Amino acid sequence: MFRFRDWLRARSRATAPVRRARLALTALEAREVPAVVGYELVNSWSGGQQATINVLNDTGPAVTQWTVQFNFTGTISQVWNAELVSRSGNTYTFRNASYNGNLAVNGSTSFGFVSTSAPAATNFFFNGAAANGGG
Repeated sequence: MFRFRDWLRARSRATAPVRRARLALTALEAREVPAVVGYELVNSWSGGQQATINVLNDTGPAVTQWTVQFNFTGTISQVWNAELVSRSGNTYTFRNASYNGNLAVNGSTSFGFVSTSAPAATNFFFNGAAANGGG
C-alpha cells in the first residue's frame, strides 16, 4: 500500500544533500574578491600631494560595486572617481562612484585624492578581502 507520508520522508532525505550543496555553492559565489590595489604619487608640493589608487580585478569574478580600504597617515581633502565612506584613525574606506562600480575580470579603475603630505598608503583591502599590491 502506498503511503504518502513515507514517500515524502524518503524524498526529503534524498534531496537534503542537494539542498546543502546548493547552499555551499551560493556561499562560494558570494565570496569576497581579492584584487591588486596600488598607490601612485602623482604630484607633491610643500605640505600637500596628489595620489592615485589603481584597482585591478585580476582574479574575478566581475563585480558591480566595490570598496577599497587602506591605511594612510595624511588628511584627505578632495576625492574624485570614488566616494569617501569613512575615516577611522588612519584607516580610510572608499566605494565606487555611481558610474564606475562595474569591474569585469581583468578590468581596472582608479580614483584620486589630494591630501596633506604623508608616506604612501598601505594595507589595502578590496571588498573586504586583503588585496595584493602596494606602491
